[in-house]
Amino acid sequence: MPRRLKATAPCRGFDGIRWRTRTGAPWRDVPERYGKWETVYGLFRRWQRDGIWALIVTNLQTQATPRA
Repeated sequence: MPRRLKATAPCRGFDGIRWRTRTGAPWRDVPERYGKWETVYGLFRRWQRDGIWALIVTNLQTQATPRA
């Protein structure tokens, strides 16, 4: 049976991914308040592998693009 994440884990993990992307710090330096760095990195890798991260970035870029 696959392991399930707690309901809050993806939100904390997403915040951890955002923190890491914004700062450019190594994954090991992600603050503990976002969960273990291995968990945050694993979530990022899974989302990247499944194409979810590309969808998130594309959607955010579309929303940030000024409309003429």
